[in-house]
Amino acid sequence: MASCVRAELLTAGSHSPTIRDGGSLAVTPDGEKFILFGGDPSESSFTPVVTAVTENPSTPGEWMWKALPAAEEGPSSRPPMMSFASAVVTEVGEIDDQQQQGLYLIVFGGVGRVSMGGRRSYRALAFDLNQRHWRRFFFPHGGPPPRHNSGLCISPLNDSEVLLFGGISDPEKLRRSDLWSLDLSKADWLYHSIPSQCDSIGGAVWRKVKVGSCSTALRPSPRDKFAMTASPGSIYLFGVEWDTRLSDELWRLDCSTYEWEHLDTKGSPPPPCRGADGSSWLWSIGGSQLLLLPEDAASLYILDLNNHYWCRVLMSGEVCRTPSQLEGLWAISPYSTAKRQGLILFDNSVASISIEDDDGPVKEGPSREKRQAMVVKDDVMIRDAEEHVMKSKKEVLVLAEDMAALGADRGRLIAELESMRQQAELDRRSIREARSRIQTLEEDVRNAKNLLKDSEGREADLRARVARRGKLDDSLRNLCGMIADERWNEAKIVATEAQKLLKLSCGANVPMGTR
Repeated sequence: MASCVRAELLTAGSHSPTIRDGGSLAVTPDGEKFILFGGDPSESSFTPVVTAVTENPSTPGEWMWKALPAAEEGPSSRPPMMSFASAVVTEVGEIDDQQQQGLYLIVFGGVGRVSMGGRRSYRALAFDLNQRHWRRFFFPHGGPPPRHNSGLCISPLNDSEVLLFGGISDPEKLRRSDLWSLDLSKADWLYHSIPSQCDSIGGAVWRKVKVGSCSTALRPSPRDKFAMTASPGSIYLFGVEWDTRLSDELWRLDCSTYEWEHLDTKGSPPPPCRGADGSSWLWSIGGSQLLLLPEDAASLYILDLNNHYWCRVLMSGEVCRTPSQLEGLWAISPYSTAKRQGLILFDNSVASISIEDDDGPVKEGPSREKRQAMVVKDDVMIRDAEEHVMKSKKEVLVLAEDMAALGADRGRLIAELESMRQQAELDRRSIREARSRIQTLEEDVRNAKNLLKDSEGREADLRARVARRGKLDDSLRNLCGMIADERWNEAKIVATEAQKLLKLSCGANVPMGTR
């Protein structure tokens, strides 16, 4: 099992392409050249950007970027700028007197730039990397619907077969789960004498693959933005994005029967992720392992295909940053299966990576003295490990005692909380009763205040009547004296006043006699 991924920076020379969104990276069959296609770079362009990176034969360890502009062609054969297309590189033809072996970049799907007329999808195209001509495939019997963010790879059982899976169809914007096979065995790659016929490639045939033996056969759900790679006899899919949700599903396609299998994995699986635009990639290592870099993850992951066991691995070397810090990561492809090495492109830089096993590379065995020193070192390491285990056991016992004490404290706290809850219920009941009594007393006080006001009013009225009665008595005595003295005028005045007082007291008009 691989335990470490070592990454070393390589000299990439000048004229490196800019970071782009939606680009595709494909490797030539010999693994010595990488083809970067499409995307949405910062510079303005009206045709797809095709760039090659290859090792400088005169300076080992130095890699060169080289733009591959298309030769002069008719406007019908030159596609516009596109992004999120799927691409592979394949060798075609035979080396004989009639036809020379060629190298083609096969492109399917993609979307055009919004600034150049909106989002449009395109079907299959081919770019002759030797002649630098764009050519369109001609399919008289049709093919898969246009789409982007799909998976495209060469069949591990047939170099003349290209397999297409999933993606988002246009213009419906629907995720798909269909599997298509492009048969290139009978494709006509020759350039004819008539220039107009050189723009198209005939003979290639699309075929929709029937998955399994029935319509209800197990298959991945419709998806896009997944990582896809070919391994001997199989194709593997990892990850998917549904709306805003990510998944960690792993599927295997048996290319001999075209049957899907959902793999249940063990170990330390990677987090749910998606694989599109180089943000996540999947790499087959010698047919026995898969190497995965999830998007925004802090580690690399390797899956053992024999027991489906995931494990995390470290990245060392000059590029020792975590993978999530490699901004602008595009893709990785193997250029030496035997040496288990590959190439990684990020931040306009090139780095070589190598896979190191637990046992390390095959070397000459150590000497006898070195083996003895290794044994002594192993004994010391074993003793240190035993001491560490004993210390860990003691810490576990102390932790268990602390947990038991915490359990007792928890029970006591629960009992106290229950008692407090019951007391609080009694207090709430007493408060309700006290509030009821207070309301009754307040009503009694209001009634007493009203009675007091009535009593005070009656008392004031009685006092006023007593005062008027006293004045009336005084007036009557004076009136009697005046009558006896025959002071009639004064008696008349006093009688008038007495009549007023009597009227106030009795409310009656009492006439007074005159002399």
